[in-house]
Amino acid sequence: MVVKLNFDLAPDDLPRLRRADSIRRLAQGGSARAHHHVIHFDTPDFALRKRGVTLLLRGQKKTWTQEIRRARKNADDSSEPLSHEWPLTKRALDLSLLKATSFRGLLKKKHVRHGLGPIFAIRFRHTVLPLALGEDCKAKLHTEIGAIVAGSRKQPICQARIELESGDPTRLFSVALDLLRSIPMSLSNRSMEERAYLLVLGTPEKPHKAARIELDRNMSRVEAERVIAANCMAQIQSNEPGFLGGPDPEYLHQLRVGWRRLRSAAAMPDSALWKELPGLLRNELRWIWGVLGAARNWDVLVDEILPTMARAAASNKYQAKAITALQPRCDRIRKRHVNGARAAIRSPRYQRLLLNIAWIVMDSHGVADPNDELAPAYSAHEFATDVLTRYRRKLKKRMRPHSLDSVTERHRARIAAKKLRYACDFFHGLFPGKATRRFLGRLESIQDALGHLNDVANCTMLIRQATASKEVRFGRVTREVVDAWLRTEEARLLIQLERARRRFSGQTEFWVPGGDTSFDPTIASEHGPRDRRENHVDAGPHLIN
Repeated sequence: MVVKLNFDLAPDDLPRLRRADSIRRLAQGGSARAHHHVIHFDTPDFALRKRGVTLLLRGQKKTWTQEIRRARKNADDSSEPLSHEWPLTKRALDLSLLKATSFRGLLKKKHVRHGLGPIFAIRFRHTVLPLALGEDCKAKLHTEIGAIVAGSRKQPICQARIELESGDPTRLFSVALDLLRSIPMSLSNRSMEERAYLLVLGTPEKPHKAARIELDRNMSRVEAERVIAANCMAQIQSNEPGFLGGPDPEYLHQLRVGWRRLRSAAAMPDSALWKELPGLLRNELRWIWGVLGAARNWDVLVDEILPTMARAAASNKYQAKAITALQPRCDRIRKRHVNGARAAIRSPRYQRLLLNIAWIVMDSHGVADPNDELAPAYSAHEFATDVLTRYRRKLKKRMRPHSLDSVTERHRARIAAKKLRYACDFFHGLFPGKATRRFLGRLESIQDALGHLNDVANCTMLIRQATASKEVRFGRVTREVVDAWLRTEEARLLIQLERARRRFSGQTEFWVPGGDTSFDPTIASEHGPRDRRENHVDAGPHLIN
């Protein structure tokens, strides 16, 4: 596995990075520098990009190279060369060179042949410095500074990459953590090309929902967990820029979902990847979940619940006035929590947390224990079956009639439903079919109803905080309006939950051969509560510096 860490940093911090004590101590010889000029071509409607094809020129003055490449369709796609390169003597495309390649079909499309043109250019200075991280452990520090130009738009770029060439990945992460102590950098998963296309489009990137996870049933347990964790990390990092730079609350929602999914992945029973999660790192995960959760709760209150209350109170001028007085106060509190969450995302503490998670996912400790009786024959399919079965039993217990009467019981049921839902999302690629989609749809109905009931419960606490201030008038009237609405909404949602529970009660377990429709929500699970080891992880070697 190639291990490399990409960071964004401010141009003023780049000299500090090169002069950092850890870099000077590990440097082997001098650095090599090169200037790059890369011009990307496409049609006005991005026909090449839609096909996963990249066409570019790179070089300087009279020395140029034409390159065309396509993204792999899947991990096993090796039937054709993925790229071709040709030396050129001038800065101009030679489309005739494509005729002898598998890309020749593109030239048959008239709008591609006549519509190709430069869409953006990247100019940057690339510096490479060899590093010796220890005995038989070598790496390179790459730094790139320059700009992306797309028509009249221009965006500066400054990034660093530490790439392991040989040896133990642990040393690479140790160096990166040491650098984070003194250099403000942020982990990044966005390439120059992705940044450039966003600049060309001139519109904010949309919030990223979780991408489909592709697993192979013959994968090992650890391989599957790595793919799942990488998927969660991609969702988290993809939504960070939008949350930091825009007002759309959906970025915060998807960012929080990414962390919740990662939390569920780390809590899966019999996990081989997360079994050595140290207590300090667990505390850091609780910290970021708490910060994002508080901000999201106020988002829901201000953007969803209060407008609904205002419509319900519109016929009574005193009630309407009370809600109107409450809204700006809640909005101020919401902004304070959102700004706090943004400050947390920008903080070195958050970057250390991300780096430690990446360390666990990538390094050599994340392998099956040779003393584990389940290794190495415990495949991804067997692991998925076991996890889904355990979570289904837990939800069965929590969803019995009369087990949802209190807020605490509904909270426990919501957690059980959420764990099963995320596990289904992680593993449903191993079990394709209508039964899987039907199960997910009905499970989502239960999770949605429980989630809305949880929002109602949170609403009570948040509004009490808001009305405790002397800034808000009509406090008593406001609380009366809120309490009446909450009782009505809770009653409606409980009816909705009961309907969802009954629809789900006889649902086929898609991971069981032949299916299992024996789930009776009126009967307690004969297995009783699972061992607490499901949520227990031992302390291990990974530490936050």
